[in-house]
Parts: sequence; structure tokens; C-alpha cells
Amino acid sequence: MFRIDLKDSTVRPSEARDAAMPHQTEAPSPFLDETTTKTEQILRRVQGEFLEMPGLRLTEAQARRLWGLDTATCAALLEALIAARFLFRTRDGAYMRIENATPVQAKLSPRATGVTAA
Repeated sequence: MFRIDLKDSTVRPSEARDAAMPHQTEAPSPFLDETTTKTEQILRRVQGEFLEMPGLRLTEAQARRLWGLDTATCAALLEALIAARFLFRTRDGAYMRIENATPVQAKLSPRATGVTAA
């Protein structure tokens, strides 16, 4: 099973760009296994993409292709980011960052019926 821990994994915009750059050579913690380190790198990259591109809207299939993830990993990652209130899922199944969500309020105007008041 795939598990993602989002504690202390918030990425700020300036860090997001650096986290996605391949030239970064951070030494992995000796207390983390390779899977945890890779998962955290993927998580930071995904968060960085959404922070760097306001309004980014991806379906699960697009996210899988963009980040080169398998179906189970991508689904778990997106669900974890929803649970962390970083992303939300739109009605048509796309994922967006919560800060970009704006509630839609319908303003109803009286309908023209052709009847005039006397």
C-alpha cells in the first residue's frame, strides 16, 4: 500500500522551483528509507508545480503523464493532497489548488414573462 505523510512538507514558491531542479544534491537522511525519500521528492514536485502555475488544472491521467507515476501512486498522491486541503477535485474530475477555488454564487434575476403589472 502507498502511504504519504504530509507533515512539514509545505513548499513555498521559491523552494518549489529549487525542489524540481535536478542539480540539487541533498544528502538523504539516514533515518529515511529510499522509498520515503522518493515519495517526499514527488510530493514536493507536485506541490511545486501547483504553486508555480496558478490555475493549474489537471485530470488524474494528465497528472500521471506529467509526473511519470503509475495509477495507484498518482491516485494516492492526489487523494493525500486533497486530505491535506492543498488540492480539491472539480465536478469534472480535474484537480486544482484550493487557493484558486472561488465559490460561484448565482444571482437570479426576475424572469421576463411578458406580463406587466398594472
